[in-house]
Amino acid sequence: VFHGGELITGSLKIQLKKEVTINAIRIQFRGRAVYLDPKHPTKEAAEKVYFDKNFILLERPPGHPEPGHFPWSANFLYSLPFECPLPKGCETSYEGPHGFIRYYARAILETAEPDKLIL
Repeated sequence: VFHGGELITGSLKIQLKKEVTINAIRIQFRGRAVYLDPKHPTKEAAEKVYFDKNFILLERPPGHPEPGHFPWSANFLYSLPFECPLPKGCETSYEGPHGFIRYYARAILETAEPDKLIL
């Protein structure tokens, strides 16, 4: 359960199966509410986004001032700490039969290849 004004902390853990060249690692935090009206089940769900923030977690090798491409080894467990404050006024997370309020994080690895890997 999360509450408005609370600081969310954690670590992004990554273990690759093959070596990958990474340009940047970003993390997206999002909070939203969805409600389905039981009296009108065919009606589209109502949605409210409380916040949607993107942070750069890593975009250069440690000790290098310029952003750049750097290889990440396979079969090694990387751990990157993060934190994100939930804005004050956000509702407490909730799960119910007709709706929910959820907060979640999504990590995006930007690689040398044009596609992004999403964890």
